[in-house]
Amino acid sequence: MRSVAALLFSACSVATGCRDATGVCDRPYACEVPGWDLALVSAVLDNAIATDSASGQPLAPRDLRVRFTVRNRGSSLSGSSRAVLGWSGTDWVEAKAVSDTVWIAPLEPGDSMVKTAMLRIFTPYLTYGNPPLAVRVGILQTENMLNEHPENDTLSTPPMLLPLSLLQLAVAIGVPRLQVNEPFQVRYRVWNAGYHESLEGVAGAVCLWASGDGCWPGNFAVFGKRDLPSIAPGDTVTIAYTTAVAPTAVWQDEAWDYWYSVCIQPSPWTDPYGEPGLARCTWPESADDSWVRVRPDYEGVCAPPALVAGEPITLRYNCGFMPYTTQEHRDSHIRRVDNYRFHLTSLDATAGVTYVVQPGPHYLRDAQGERAVNLARGDSLRFAASGRYYLETFGADTLTFIMRQP
Repeated sequence: MRSVAALLFSACSVATGCRDATGVCDRPYACEVPGWDLALVSAVLDNAIATDSASGQPLAPRDLRVRFTVRNRGSSLSGSSRAVLGWSGTDWVEAKAVSDTVWIAPLEPGDSMVKTAMLRIFTPYLTYGNPPLAVRVGILQTENMLNEHPENDTLSTPPMLLPLSLLQLAVAIGVPRLQVNEPFQVRYRVWNAGYHESLEGVAGAVCLWASGDGCWPGNFAVFGKRDLPSIAPGDTVTIAYTTAVAPTAVWQDEAWDYWYSVCIQPSPWTDPYGEPGLARCTWPESADDSWVRVRPDYEGVCAPPALVAGEPITLRYNCGFMPYTTQEHRDSHIRRVDNYRFHLTSLDATAGVTYVVQPGPHYLRDAQGERAVNLARGDSLRFAASGRYYLETFGADTLTFIMRQP
């Protein structure tokens, strides 16, 4: 196909002049490139645009209608494609709007097509500092054919403001260490920096995350969610309440440092794993505070049985990260759900005494969930200080433990 297109392009060169009245290259804008090339040549808002009285910038409605023109500047019939709308330069907003999919039929060389598409905004807010925004039109190919110049497949409208509330967050916790289920105070400030709409229908939730993208589904857990009151344009509210780290928000295997955030999400959103594309709670809808060390609540959550010399204990998984709340996300994160479940037993040890536990534990923790120093090897355990210790063991769903003193 490419060789035929190249010959056709050569036949329509300056030397021949394409004087044949019926030749494909006599059409305006045809044969600018060999093959076929869909190009976006214009994109404008088709809505009535007002002027923002506060800034003097263009002010568009929440639902945006975009008119755009697509042209085939190639030398052969184009493949069928489709166009979609999104935000220009702020990809995070795309999850909070829905756009039409507009089909583009095959175009002859030089032919153009004018289309309109809607971008319907359902987020109740934008983040302070992002406006003004532009709408981006993008062409997606649907046939296994070559669009010669993909760099002209996107085009943005002129920038504009939207009459939405503008969110800004400030967070303070000031607690260096916490235990699961231990009450602590959450305190944060929410400012609606917009001029037009109140901030409605959103909630603030506490988020703990250990690495990667903050508060991203699969990498975090939220708890302590509270609905926010209506916040008028220009107003600020301070939220303060007492909550506790939920057992499902941490691994529960040992004391660990987590990053603490407060994130804003739609009030009806109750499943932190069910709709990651729709209502993810990530930057910049979150405000971070600092690292906090979270200690597990072994007794309250896992209820580990105590090892007694000569008395076997048969135990199913009793501790670890809880399953995901939807089957879909459980399957996609199966490693985190199953491989991090473990058996937890306890041992009231005396300093200097040797204990033999079979099967031997993989990890030892002290009463605070910190790593304990094991002064022996294999299944023989000995401790420098007396006290309660916890034995973390991975393996089959059900294990039988026995402890003896040699």
